[in-house]
Amino acid sequence: MREIYPIRDPSSHKRALAEIEALMTHDPAPGSDEAVWLDAMATLVSAYEERECPIEGSYAPAEYLRFMMEQDGLTPEDLVPAIGALNCVHDVLNGKRDLTPAMIRRLCRQHHLDAARLIGA
Repeated sequence: MREIYPIRDPSSHKRALAEIEALMTHDPAPGSDEAVWLDAMATLVSAYEERECPIEGSYAPAEYLRFMMEQDGLTPEDLVPAIGALNCVHDVLNGKRDLTPAMIRRLCRQHHLDAARLIGA
């Protein structure tokens, strides 16, 4: 398994984001060492960002997703294959449900989105 390391400064933050994005393109199998590492590092990155660069409100990933949908002319129905049922898509877009690592991987693969923005960067 890859090393899980603390995110304490901009350098380790940048390194983690690059590694997360690279790994997400490989779509690790659920439960695999890579998927576990991805989930752990995404959690550490999110905690660092909340602590060091707070964003007013907790909907930054949802705002990014809505913006990209508007830019690409997508509807909530277009996100169902990546997120799940339509009600789940609406919950994500309204900030009532967080994106899971698997959802983020699928969104990035299917719609070429920036994983870091969906994690909350």
